Formats: sequence, C-alpha cells, structure tokens
Amino acid sequence: MALFKPEHRQLLKMLHPAREEEVSEVLSGLAVFMEEKVLPLSPKFDSLAEKITSARKSLLENGICQIPYPSRYGGLELPFSAYTIAIELAGAADASVALSVAIHNTVADGIFLFGSDAQKETYLPGIISGKRLASFSLTEPASGSDAKAVRTTARRAGREYVLNGTKMFITNAGEADLYLVLSATERGPTSFIVEKSAPGLEFGEDLPKLGMRGSRTSEVRLTDCRIPAENRVGREGEGFE
Repeated sequence: MALFKPEHRQLLKMLHPAREEEVSEVLSGLAVFMEEKVLPLSPKFDSLAEKITSARKSLLENGICQIPYPSRYGGLELPFSAYTIAIELAGAADASVALSVAIHNTVADGIFLFGSDAQKETYLPGIISGKRLASFSLTEPASGSDAKAVRTTARRAGREYVLNGTKMFITNAGEADLYLVLSATERGPTSFIVEKSAPGLEFGEDLPKLGMRGSRTSEVRLTDCRIPAENRVGREGEGFE
C-alpha cells in the first residue's frame, strides 16, 4: 500500500512549485518507512498487543516533526503544509501513532510561536528530534476543551509558579518528558512548560477508548506543582495568542 500518492505530489506542485521535488523526496521517504515499520503493526497497536513506543520514536527520529522548523533548532525549513501531509500519511499508517505525534508537535509549535528565545533553544531541538516526548494539557473534567473555562490555577510565588488542578483525556500523559499546561492566572489563561520531574506532577491510569487505543490517554494531576517562573510561555493572560 503506497501511502504517498500522486495526488499528494500534485498538491505540492500547486502549493510549492519551486520546492516540490525537495518536499516530495522527504515525504516519500517517510511514507516508505511508515509502510514498512508502522502500517504492519497497526492491528497490534489497536488491540494493545504491542505498544506504539518504538514505532513513534523511530518516526520522530526519521524527521516527521523536523519538517516545518528552522535549521538552527534541527529543522528542515520546509513548508508547514508538508508537515500536515506527513501527519495525514501517518494517520493512514496508524491513527494512534499519528495522534500521539501530532499532539507532541503541538507543544513544539506552541513554543516556537510564543516561547522565549531561551525556551526555544532549550526545548525545541529535543522535541522535534524525538529525543524528548511532549504532551499538550488543556482538557479538564469540567471544561472539556473550552480553554476559557479552565480551573487549573497558577499562582506566582517568588521565582516560581505553583500549579494546582487536574487535566483529563491527555494524550501522551505519563509517557511524555514535558507538558504544555494551560492554567488560569490572575490576568487570565496562561501556558506553562512543566517537566515530568516537577514535584507535585502525577498521572492517572491509561483510560480505555473505543478507537486509537494504542495512544495513551490519562489524567494529569498537579498538586502544589512548582515550576520555575521562566517556564511561563509568553506573558500572563496570553494563553490564547
């Protein structure tokens, strides 16, 4: 089953005529990898007979998340549309792997667009290379994905923030090395980078699902979770920007 199809190449010719060959080569290589290493294992992932960990890591190491970012962070500096096609190809190979990778890269995108230079230098190379797995933590038991209604709080305490609250149905929870957590401050919703090693950070059990069972989904619990003030992404109240 060829994942990278003529219509993908045709779309790239229309969107990026000057770079179509370059982008097609990258996507074709990723597609072959997924055809050989991900697609055959998809039934095992969905039946939970095998974890997606190795396939996901290999896909990340093969550069799927490097596509849209600058070379100074280890990226390939290709159009973002090439990345969206890559995720489509991953979804055709296995939806659980694609979901996990897409959520992982949502964190990279948030830091790249809104993070400080220091945060970009510290976190982006590890995320987009696949050396560090990331998780985007927004949804809560009482608010779903309504970002304006989050009840998780972040209180400034000197050179730290103290986070309290529960996130629900979080992809990659417990597996990820770092978490982009949306919390409420006095000035409004604000995003924070929380390392897995942060005191007060805990995780629930993997929740059963009807589909995409290979992708881990669980609670993220923050109880007096202390993080450095420099882990705030943007200014307070800029969680939507």
